Amino acid sequence: HDIALASTYCARAVVLDAGRVVEAGSLPRLISAPVHPVTQALVAAARRADALFRLDAPPVPEVRS
Repeated sequence: HDIALASTYCARAVVLDAGRVVEAGSLPRLISAPVHPVTQALVAAARRADALFRLDAPPVPEVRS
């Protein structure tokens, strides 16, 4: 449910609604031009989170034990 996080790890994504594929494609395209209302809601939520948590900040380095 976090399209911003998915864009960090994936080049492409599939958006599901009630178990059905409603949109698929490259994450840059899905984020810049979402067509389905579910995709639009995911992008809007990520933008609101970005305003709160600065998703463009550099990633936290991995800690290995």
